[in-house]
Amino acid sequence: MDLNTTSRIFIDVSSKLLILSKAERVGKGTYTVSELVELSKEKDKEGYCVMLRPRDVGGYVLACGGQLIAIALLNPPSIGKKALENVDENPLFGDLYLVPKDAVKEALRKLKAEEAVSGLGEQIGKAIQIVKDKLASKGKEEAKKEEEMIEEIELPESISEVPKLEIFDMIDAVTLADELAYYMSKRGYVISSDTPDMVGNTFVVTLKAEDVPELSQFLKDLIEEAKRVNCENIIKVNIGSKEIFVDPILFDKIRSIVNNLTRGGGYCYMEPHGPEEVVLKVNLNEEISAKALALLRAHIRKMIEQRRLPWKKVVVVVNTPTTSYHEVA
Repeated sequence: MDLNTTSRIFIDVSSKLLILSKAERVGKGTYTVSELVELSKEKDKEGYCVMLRPRDVGGYVLACGGQLIAIALLNPPSIGKKALENVDENPLFGDLYLVPKDAVKEALRKLKAEEAVSGLGEQIGKAIQIVKDKLASKGKEEAKKEEEMIEEIELPESISEVPKLEIFDMIDAVTLADELAYYMSKRGYVISSDTPDMVGNTFVVTLKAEDVPELSQFLKDLIEEAKRVNCENIIKVNIGSKEIFVDPILFDKIRSIVNNLTRGGGYCYMEPHGPEEVVLKVNLNEEISAKALALLRAHIRKMIEQRRLPWKKVVVVVNTPTTSYHEVA
């Protein structure tokens, strides 16, 4: 496992608890990462790794047997290679701990086991999705065709607000970005995680993507992977010079409604227009009746109100192959 992966022992709950429960504070001091790595060589003979908890930047730095095993920072929020770049060779003042090597090995073993389970979950998830797709297809074939039946579609369930990340949850946002980038890479995308950005007082998970051949498929895959890693936060994606925002919770609800109202489906994303305004673009793959459009817009207005997006103004644009409808939610 590389540094980005092993550094997640400070994010994974069971691994982190194991490390901290076995850690013994032996004093305080000022160390660079290189000095901490050198110190770990000395302590290796005694069966220990060394861990520093920097006071200024927060987080943890762990070294074993002359190697940097894990690093996670709170300021700026980052883990692994990005955290290492942030501290460079700057001296870090903090509390020094000794951690038994066996505890670190067990923490890494737990991390590997979790990844193996995640891989199995991916296969099972694909199988379940195939069955769901077949059922959904069959349902559409038997679905009511008359426009008057649209009124019978129930309003969507209420959705939770966008979670506000506190200072100690920033690392979780970095972890979500790392996990999303990892699973999206497995789907063939050239994508990487980035330091969380801020919209108003809300931290958003940030990704950087290249060569996205089809935006609609990319967004569909991203929402599916967000479900996998339980990401309920807004995701910012930098695609070349283009910047978009994805709300996996809101967009999944919108997609469900669109699939009920149309046969062609569609996709959506948000584009920023200044620091306090965003444009939510709902792109439909086919024309939609006036009645269905009114119902769709009503649903979207209600869900935006429930979700409490971090922008003061949300402009909703519904695009069909021939027409665009604008509305301020």
